Amino acid sequence: MTFEREREQMIADIESGIAITRTMTGRDHLDPRVMKAMRRVPREDFVPADMRRYVQITGRCKGMIIRGGENIYPREIEDFIFTHPKVAEVGVFGVPDEKYGEQVVAWIQLHNSETATVEEIRNFCKDNIARFKIPKYIHFVLKFPLTVTRKLQKFKMREEMVELLREANQQL
Repeated sequence: MTFEREREQMIADIESGIAITRTMTGRDHLDPRVMKAMRRVPREDFVPADMRRYVQITGRCKGMIIRGGENIYPREIEDFIFTHPKVAEVGVFGVPDEKYGEQVVAWIQLHNSETATVEEIRNFCKDNIARFKIPKYIHFVLKFPLTVTRKLQKFKMREEMVELLREANQQL
């Protein structure tokens, strides 16, 4: 994972957050072949390295979902679902899918006294967004996992959703 502070860059292990290398370029301690390949890696991608400095691209920070070759931007779906009068907060992300690569998931928090069904949300989406962008899984929550700056922790939401789908014997 890369962090930028002015011109300084740090490559850190995703799980531990411990810096692997920290230089002006962020790449001095890596093999020259890896450095050449890393020039093509967008800054928002997760790029953990092991103790021998081997690098593996493992996911995206920005959260674009690729479903069956289609690029889906969660923010677009979140902005639309948020227009539903019963929705207080929404988070959209992808979960692994054997057939399509990823499936779209929406976690929705309703206003205090409101109730809604999965079908109600899907029907709201059907006439207004492309069919492949309609969330396959819709999960209603009372609260979201948040950072100290009140941003959604989508990685935690994804982990929990994968576990919920496994428990429900869904195909992942």
